[in-house]
Amino acid sequence: MIMKQNLLIALLSVLFGWAGVSEAFALDQKDGVYQIGNAQDLEDFSNLVASGNGAVNAVLTADIEMAGVDHQPIGTVGSPFKGTFDGQEHFVRNMTINLPEQEYVGLFGVLNDGAYIKNVIVDNGSSITGLRFVGGIAGVGCSVRDCFVSGKVQGTNVTDSSTGGSAGIVSAAKGAIECCVVAGARISGNNGSVMATAGIVSKRNGNTPAVNNNAVVNIHVQEAGFAIMGSTANLTASNNKWWGVKYLDDSAYVPGDPVTVQDGAAFAAAPAQADFESMGFDFTDVWKWNAAGYPELKNVGASIK
Repeated sequence: MIMKQNLLIALLSVLFGWAGVSEAFALDQKDGVYQIGNAQDLEDFSNLVASGNGAVNAVLTADIEMAGVDHQPIGTVGSPFKGTFDGQEHFVRNMTINLPEQEYVGLFGVLNDGAYIKNVIVDNGSSITGLRFVGGIAGVGCSVRDCFVSGKVQGTNVTDSSTGGSAGIVSAAKGAIECCVVAGARISGNNGSVMATAGIVSKRNGNTPAVNNNAVVNIHVQEAGFAIMGSTANLTASNNKWWGVKYLDDSAYVPGDPVTVQDGAAFAAAPAQADFESMGFDFTDVWKWNAAGYPELKNVGASIK
C-alpha cells in the first residue's frame, strides 16, 4: 500500500542569532522506498537528500519529463546520496542542467560509498553542463549498473588530466561501473583539458573502482579525449568496447588512434547483440536490441532487489 507521507524537514541555520526556516517535501513511499513519478518529485527528492537525508532509497515509477525544469543534482559534497536508486528502466527526458560554475554535476552530484544506481535512461534531449566532475549519471559515483546515456555532457573549466572532467556515465568513479551504454552522445571539455574527457569514466575518486563490460556507440568526444576512460590510474578495467567514436573536430580524428581507445576494444564492424551478450548484458529482463543497432533498456519496470 502506497502511503502518502508528508516529510517535514527542519533546516536550522544559526547565524548571528537568526533561526532558519522549515521546508516540507511531499513524496509517496512504498515499503520505505520513495516513489518518484514526475519532475517535481525528482526535485523534491534532490532537496530531501541535500537536507542531510542521503541514506534513502527511491524508484522511478514513470518516465520523467524535465523540460523547463532546472534540475539540481542529487547529492552534494556536504550531503551525498548513499542509497539505492532504481530507474526501473524509465527515461529522464529533456533534462537541462546548466551549472557552469559548479563542480559535481549530473543527474546525481555526489554519491558516497554504499550508493547504487541502476536502470536509468538519460535521453538524447538532455544537456548537462558543469565546471568540473561532470557525468551523465553522476559527477562522483559509486556503483552504477545497467544505465543508458545520450545527449550532451560538458565541463567548462577542466584544468588538466588530474581533474575530473566530462564523462558519459561518471566523471570520478568510486565503485564498480558495469554494463552501461553511452550512445549518440557528445562529451566535451575545454581549454586543452581534453585528456579528462571520456565516454564512460574520466578518472577514479578514492578506492580502486572497476570499469567492466561497458560500451560506447557512435559518440563524439573532445579532440584527444578517450572512448572509455580518461585515466586508468588505480582503476581496473576489462571487456569494455566501443564503436564509432569520433572527435568533435572530425578532421582531427584518426581511425584506430590509440588516444581514443584507453582500455577498450575497437571494432570496425557494426555492433551486434551477440557482442553485448558476451559482455554479460541481460537481454531477458533488462536490455533489448533496438532498430538503430545498439542495446537500450526495455523501459518496462523493475524493482529494488
